[in-house]
Amino acid sequence: MLQSFLITIVFSFSLQASEGSIKLPVLLAATPQYEFYKQEDVCKYTREKAPDKKLALVVVKTHLCDGYTQVCLKSLANVSDKANTFIHDNFQVFHTRFSCQGDTCTIGETAIRNEWNKVGVDPKLIVIEPQSCKVLFRDFAYNWQGFYYTDKGYTSMDFEITYAAMKIMLLSKQSVRNILRIPDRTQLEDLRVFESEAKEINARLRSQYPQPSLKSVMDASVKQLEEFKLRPKVL
Repeated sequence: MLQSFLITIVFSFSLQASEGSIKLPVLLAATPQYEFYKQEDVCKYTREKAPDKKLALVVVKTHLCDGYTQVCLKSLANVSDKANTFIHDNFQVFHTRFSCQGDTCTIGETAIRNEWNKVGVDPKLIVIEPQSCKVLFRDFAYNWQGFYYTDKGYTSMDFEITYAAMKIMLLSKQSVRNILRIPDRTQLEDLRVFESEAKEINARLRSQYPQPSLKSVMDASVKQLEEFKLRPKVL
């Protein structure tokens, strides 16, 4: 009963944060009092609290490189951008972070890594069909050109590049494409279509949702952790 009460409280104000142009994913965490990090948790949440979403997207990341390549932070910025309509229209999004901000940390890194088969520090994207709770796709972001490496170096903040790269990545699995009813095309054709979509989104939505800065995304993520009141501790 107590655990159910605590879960209700956490869901009510701190699991998913939305402010301005930023809509943070739901936070996965494991504490002695509260556990919400397993694949079955993701599926149940999506079915019950986001039944309009056809798929769940889990972005497993460490944020250990926030002071260097910032690929985890940029991945979070990408999926938190309210203008990224492909993500927010189709997926209930979840995320992790393992690095500390001051004395605030996500607890349960080992449990979460084991659950999601996460090694290394780079962001890993996992797509799940919530009704069957079956994993349809999983891969590291750096395996996809444009999303991770570009001619500008590490992942840029160019919305048109990252929007198209993420969409090509997630739709590389035919089962995902079928569920979202995206016509079959060559990757080059996809690239042209998705970059055109991104330009249209920029023209239509950017006045309402300015592209969030990395600092604003970092601040929102730290605030999410602080509200969750997670402290350094090893399970």
